[in-house]
Amino acid sequence: ISMAVNVSFPQVADANFADEVLRALAESEMPHEFLELELTETTVIKDEQITMNNLTQLLNAGVKIALDDFGTGFSSLSHLSDLPISGIKLDRAFVSPLADECAQAHIAAAMVGLAKQLGLETTAEGVEDIRCMEKIKQLGCDRVQGYYFSRPLALEDLLLCAEEDH
Repeated sequence: ISMAVNVSFPQVADANFADEVLRALAESEMPHEFLELELTETTVIKDEQITMNNLTQLLNAGVKIALDDFGTGFSSLSHLSDLPISGIKLDRAFVSPLADECAQAHIAAAMVGLAKQLGLETTAEGVEDIRCMEKIKQLGCDRVQGYYFSRPLALEDLLLCAEEDH
């Protein structure tokens, strides 16, 4: 089971960020490839060099890095080529209306296609029903999350579900 953790650009701009993440992984004996940091784009990138160094160090160590809520906020297409990332998460604003064949559906299809061409993993958030799930599968999205699968769970409940699935 992988774990995704939201982090903001100001957090990543801290000179000690990558070292602290790697130290926490070592202390918990968690393999690096099971951690995904989801960059929330609530502000512009500050201390760009430190941010880039931290992201590159973590990506090289096997930690996955994704742009969260891609397509909203301060996200930019230039982030796809400028930042060392392994994937994007399509915001629910583009995913939830997929079954309606509206403008958002076409934008989501274009984002998935572009991410694929760039070799980035795609995650769709906000998949809430079977129609949306079928559409996102047709687009070739790598991963999905949403109420279609589960409402948010407390850790204890998540562990029980994981044990039942094995």
